[in-house]
Amino acid sequence: QFLYLIAPLRGMIRAAAWAQRRGASRHKSHCYADVDVRLVGGACHTKIVATVGPACETADTLEGMMQRGMSVARLNFSHGSQDEHRRRVTAVREAARRLGREEAFAVALDTRGPEIRTSGNAGRASIDYPTGGRVQLRLAGTDFAGALNDARTLHVAYPQGEVPVGTSVLVADGQVALRVLADQGGGVLACEVTCGGTLSGRNNVHLQGTSVALPALSDADVADIDFAVRELGVDIVFASFARSAVHVREVKAVVDAAAQRREGEAARVPVVAKVESAEGMANLDGIIETSDGVMVARGDLGMDLPLTQLWAAQKRMIARANVYGSGRPVICATQMLESMVHNSRPTRAEATDVANAVLDGADAVMLSGETAKGAHPLTAVEAMRDLAAAADHVARTKERFLDLQGHIQYDNTVPRNVRALAASAVHAAFDAPVRCIVAFTPDGAAARLLAQLRPPCPIVAVSPSLTTCRTLALCSGVRPVRAAAPVAGALPPPVLAALLAVCGTGDATVLLVDAREPRLSLAFECVHL
Repeated sequence: QFLYLIAPLRGMIRAAAWAQRRGASRHKSHCYADVDVRLVGGACHTKIVATVGPACETADTLEGMMQRGMSVARLNFSHGSQDEHRRRVTAVREAARRLGREEAFAVALDTRGPEIRTSGNAGRASIDYPTGGRVQLRLAGTDFAGALNDARTLHVAYPQGEVPVGTSVLVADGQVALRVLADQGGGVLACEVTCGGTLSGRNNVHLQGTSVALPALSDADVADIDFAVRELGVDIVFASFARSAVHVREVKAVVDAAAQRREGEAARVPVVAKVESAEGMANLDGIIETSDGVMVARGDLGMDLPLTQLWAAQKRMIARANVYGSGRPVICATQMLESMVHNSRPTRAEATDVANAVLDGADAVMLSGETAKGAHPLTAVEAMRDLAAAADHVARTKERFLDLQGHIQYDNTVPRNVRALAASAVHAAFDAPVRCIVAFTPDGAAARLLAQLRPPCPIVAVSPSLTTCRTLALCSGVRPVRAAAPVAGALPPPVLAALLAVCGTGDATVLLVDAREPRLSLAFECVHL
């Protein structure tokens, strides 16, 4: 093994500053007119979040999903009991153990969030609400007190006096749409059915374009977080319906308190804010700043915003997260391969949707019902991997790196010399035949910065902390490895095993990034595998 030092730290800082000025002066929009579709493909850098449910809850199936590209197993606490979630976490950990990569796969809790729902139907029968009909919306606070829906009345768990006249009310993901005509007092709203349909009871309700009067967390959310973080040891929390920075801070306080009571290794559990409303979009910058990542939750967001605005919200959210200073991974979610709940192949529109999310800059893409209840969970993960890999091949260009470098708004959470180290490493990876970047990063910060700059090769992030490794499962292009720091220049065996998996056999030039203070360094190394 031969070690060649590129430059002292002062030179790296100077090079990074030059690259940033060059990137700002040579800004150009990304154009894919010259892409040869026959050549796309290769390694998949984009991470895949897959929801665990009845269709994929065994260790055997989860192992197959991991082998096909799943990095994060999502537990949707809107469904399932504590015993079911406990069993599923055990299965995820067992599958990762079988593969010998327990540090590489994370478990995420997705909170229920402050829900607005209708009560049950009388006789548990489905009820038809025809277009043009009239219905009373009765606001029941938080307790239905046994009230049931009928053809003329819908009972909704929401505070009285908080729904203005003219509001569009969407029930059951828009299967039925109402318009509020008048407030009749006592929490009774007279409504017209503008889009008719059939409801089975206990349906979700959206007040389109309205700032909802609900807390950041329900009592059930607080209990779920304590159970999942403290007892189950989940690695990431997805906070539903994040509407402001204040809401994110409230969730993080509850998560941090639960993490402190966890047995074993001390953990800081990151919180990913799910932006699902117009109010959340209005407060987007504050949400990104206070969270550890964001999710484009297109299901509820597409109910709160007009569909004509949804695509723009997705692009804006991803772009803002991409340029936030200390690296904020962003997930694109909802109905990405929805047809694969039943079919073994995605539609052409779905294939394009996944690729466009990657080209927009998403770190991860998510599967919901496709894996939780679908007929083809393994095939869905494989299809997602192949589609994302094809887009990764054309998304990681030097022009994009320079563009990102010129627009990233750095904060003070990461030292300037570490930022310069990451920027210099990615610049070198584009200019030299580097097969992989190996980053020694105890807290994961350097790996997140490297991932944010989208280098052309994989990143092997080395940390002695199991918690740190698992939290990197959302970062694009990062392969976490749990290992101690190298001794006398020799790479630890787990790192060599990761390089073998990434680079294959033979000689490989890798770029070593040592982000351990105060020994910051950047070097090429030729490794025989």
